Amino acid sequence: MPENTQALLSDQPPGGPAEPEGLSAWELDKVRRMNEAEGKLTGYDCPVCHNKGLIYLSMDTVRECECMTVRRGLTRASKSSLSRDMLARYTFSRYSVTAEWQQKTKAKAMTYAKSPAGWFYIGGQPGAGKTHLCVAIMNRLLKVGWSGRYMEWRSSAQVLKAVMNTPEYVRLMEQYQKAPLLYIDDLFKVQNGCMIPPGDLNLAIDLLYSRYNHPDRLTIISSEWTLQQLMDIDEGIASRVKELAGKNVLSILKDRDKNYRMQEVE
Repeated sequence: MPENTQALLSDQPPGGPAEPEGLSAWELDKVRRMNEAEGKLTGYDCPVCHNKGLIYLSMDTVRECECMTVRRGLTRASKSSLSRDMLARYTFSRYSVTAEWQQKTKAKAMTYAKSPAGWFYIGGQPGAGKTHLCVAIMNRLLKVGWSGRYMEWRSSAQVLKAVMNTPEYVRLMEQYQKAPLLYIDDLFKVQNGCMIPPGDLNLAIDLLYSRYNHPDRLTIISSEWTLQQLMDIDEGIASRVKELAGKNVLSILKDRDKNYRMQEVE
C-alpha cells in the first residue's frame, strides 16, 4: 500500500475475519481457502479479504469486509478533486499545535467535523494552517459518507470566467452549487495590493447565494480575508457567511509569527 494511502486511512484499519463456528474440519479448510483467494478489486490492497470485498463465514454465507468502507472513502475523495497526497498530509493528527490560538482553531474545526451543520469559515494570516484544517474537516466527512467537491478558488475562477455565458459554465457552476459538501480554498485570493476582479465577485455571488438557499449543503471556506474584511469587500456575501457559519467563523489576525510555512524555511 502506498505510504500516503496508509496515512489517509490510518484511523480505520480493517479487522480480520472471524473464525467460523459450527463447521466441520473439511468445511473450515474450504472456507479458509475461499477467504485466502485473491480478488480483483483495485485501489487499496486489503490483507484481510485479499481484495474481494467480502469475507466467507461459511461456504454459502458472507459478510462485507471492513475494507469496503475504506474503498468507498477513497472513491469519494477522488471525486472531490482533492489529491490523495493532500488528504494524507492534512489531517487533524498532523496539525502542529504549539500555541493557544492553534489549539482553539483545531478544536473548533474538530467540533464542526464531528457535528457538521451550516458553514465553516476561517480567514486571516497566510500560512497559518487554514487549508490544513479545512482539508482535515473534509477528510473526516468524506470518510463517514459525505460526497463533496474541492474548489481551489483562483484556478477554478479562471476556468469559470473563461466559459461565462455558455452551457459549460452552467454545468461547471452547478457542480459546485449542488455539491452536498464543498470546500472553497483561498476565496478571493489576489496578489498583494491587487483589487479583487469584479468577475470574481459575480462568481462568488452566483455560487454562495445558491448554496445559501440550500443550507443543508455544507460549505467550508478558507480565505486570507477575515470576516470583517470580507464585509468591506461585499456585505451581501459576508452577511450570508456570518448567518450560516455562526460560531464556526474563525479569524486569525495578521502576524508573521503565525506563518509556519515561513518558519519551516528559516
